Amino acid sequence: MTDGTEEEVLLPSANPLELPQSQLHPAFVNPNADGLPWVEIGMDIMFKYLSVNESTGAYTLLTKYPPGTQIPTHRHSGTVFAYTVQGKWTYLEDDFVATAGCVICEMPNSNHTLKVFDDSPEEMILLTHQTGDLITFDEEGEIMAIDDAQTHLAQYLMFAKYQDLHVDESLIARY
Repeated sequence: MTDGTEEEVLLPSANPLELPQSQLHPAFVNPNADGLPWVEIGMDIMFKYLSVNESTGAYTLLTKYPPGTQIPTHRHSGTVFAYTVQGKWTYLEDDFVATAGCVICEMPNSNHTLKVFDDSPEEMILLTHQTGDLITFDEEGEIMAIDDAQTHLAQYLMFAKYQDLHVDESLIARY
């Protein structure tokens, strides 16, 4: 209701079907993530870089770890959501065991050391969506590397090139 002194404010409809189509369209759709190659990054660990949000620094990876893998202790400056697709793993600093279907939410700035169980019946595959920097430490606790969404993407493309793997960059969602 307007009385001439107040401007009428139009609120969006509560029914999402009445929103303009542009507000319903997803940020990205990747119909063929399987078209991205698995790239080895060392220690027989392989990953696919699925998406990057260039304004927030969020990114999504699919990573394969062989049974028995232990990666260096590291910390994420942002939140990480991890979904276990297959395999069995833990953090050495905790007492949980993650298996297929397990979802983990890592709080920012917690140090942890990912370990795939030696008796894992198969390689462990982890889908992660993360924000912020990844800080990796050596055995003495000194910073060994600092990576983010852009450096991870550059590493993925570089390792693919060195391994003679073609990456169709249009399959990496950028939003």
